Amino acid sequence: VPLSRSMAPSMNYLPDDVVYRLALFEVEEDTLQSKIDTHDIFSNDRLSNARPLGDLPIVVLTSTQGLETQEDWDAVQQNLVALSTNSQWIIVDSSHDIHIDQPQQVADAVMSVIASARTGAPLAQ
Repeated sequence: VPLSRSMAPSMNYLPDDVVYRLALFEVEEDTLQSKIDTHDIFSNDRLSNARPLGDLPIVVLTSTQGLETQEDWDAVQQNLVALSTNSQWIIVDSSHDIHIDQPQQVADAVMSVIASARTGAPLAQ
């Protein structure tokens, strides 16, 4: 646990048992990243064939750090945003762990989607 905390300071805010489980997840071969790499679940090809989502409210949060292929990832994020006419793309000064580094940003995004879905009002641009 101390090593995990020193490698990722954002882990300092989490309980030891959660840090331990996250550390185990990082060393497992079958992580989400390996699934993304293997199955290409977020590829631009798949997104270009996705059906439009109309005005379904969507907020895409993108971190500013941590991706070697940031240019490709930005293109994927833009394609996600383009699936809805009621969408917002927010760049967050954060590591990949936006929910840990910037929890209020995540909560605000969730609340804006809920408000838009309830009222039918578009997301704030």
